[in-house]
Amino acid sequence: MSDENFLDNPFYIALSRQFSDLYAKACARKCIICIPIKSSLHMLSRGNSLMKHRALIPKAELGLHILQPSPLQSLEEGLYDCVQNGYSVKIERPTGGKNGIIRGYSGFARSFSAEILSEEKCYDEKSGGSFTMLIIDHPLGEGMDVYTKPPPTLEYTFDKLSSASCEDYLRESLGSLDSACIIGTFKKSIEQLYRTYVLLEGYLDDLASKIRSLVTKTVDESVRAVPSINRRDTAAAFEVFGHNILYPKLFPFLHEKEYAAREKVISVNMESVRKPTTIDGLNIESATFPLAAATLLKLPAQTSPLQQLVCVASALQALQTDRNIIPKESSPFHRVQSTSSITARAGRHTTS
Repeated sequence: MSDENFLDNPFYIALSRQFSDLYAKACARKCIICIPIKSSLHMLSRGNSLMKHRALIPKAELGLHILQPSPLQSLEEGLYDCVQNGYSVKIERPTGGKNGIIRGYSGFARSFSAEILSEEKCYDEKSGGSFTMLIIDHPLGEGMDVYTKPPPTLEYTFDKLSSASCEDYLRESLGSLDSACIIGTFKKSIEQLYRTYVLLEGYLDDLASKIRSLVTKTVDESVRAVPSINRRDTAAAFEVFGHNILYPKLFPFLHEKEYAAREKVISVNMESVRKPTTIDGLNIESATFPLAAATLLKLPAQTSPLQQLVCVASALQALQTDRNIIPKESSPFHRVQSTSSITARAGRHTTS
C-alpha cells in the first residue's frame, strides 16, 4: 500500500459518496479501480472540502479509472475496457519488482502511461462485492476534461489581439502550473534583455533577432510541456505579450532616432509628387471611406507589429467595402466620361 490512506483520497471519496451507483457497479463486477495519489490531483490543489471535490471531478473522469476485462484479452494480454464507453487501457506487469504500468490503448487523444504504486484487494460491506484497488502516480489520460474541452483559440483581430487576451490564451492553453512558470520566465527574460541591452541604431536588428529567438525558445518549451498546444497561436501570443512589455520603452527611442528623419524625407517626397485626383473612376478628393478611416484611427494604439499588421489588413478590407458602397455613377469623373460617350454616339448618328 502507498504511504497515503486511499479512504482520505478525494478521488475515492467522490466515487464512493457522490457516484454510489458507479461504485456499486464496480464492486458487483469485481472491476479494477484506479486511484491517483492526492499530490497528482492538481485540479483539487485549491481546496480539500468534499463539495469542491464533487464539483471538480466529473463522472466521466471517474469512469475512466474503473476497468473491466476486455473481450479481446484472449488476443492481447492485459487489455481492459474503461466503464466510460470508448476507452481502453493495457496493464503491463513486468517480471521484476515493479507493480506494473498502465498505458492508454484506444480512445485517448494522446499516448500516456501511469505507474502502479501499489495494489490491494478490497471488499465492500454494503454490496458484499469486491474489487481490486490500484494506486497510480497520476490520473489516466491526465484528466477527461483535457480531451472533451475544445482547445482555446487566439482571435486575429486588431481589437482583440491585446496583451491581456494573449496572456489569457497562454494561461488557458498551458494550464495553471505550467503557465505560471513559463510566462514568468519569459517576462523576466524580456525585462532582463532590455536592462542589459544598449539602445543604438545599429543594434535594432540584433535586438529584434534576440526577441525572435526568445519567443522560439519559449514556444518550444511550451510544446514540450503541453504537446497538444497550437504552436502558431502560441508564438503569436508570446510575440504580442513580449512586444507590449518592450515597446513602451523602445518607442520613444525608435521615433526619435529612427523614424523621425525617415518621416520627414517621405513627407518631402510626397509633396513633390503630383497628387492624383481620380483612381478607378472615383474622385478621391470628394469620396469618403468611413469604415477604413475609423479602422485606421485605431492604428496608433497598437503596440505590437503583429497588431499593427492585422489593423492595416482590416483597414484594407474596410476600404474595399467602402468602394463597393460608393456608386461610381455619382463621381464627377464618371459623369464626364458618360457625357462624352453620348456626344460621340450622337455625332456618329448625324454623320450617317
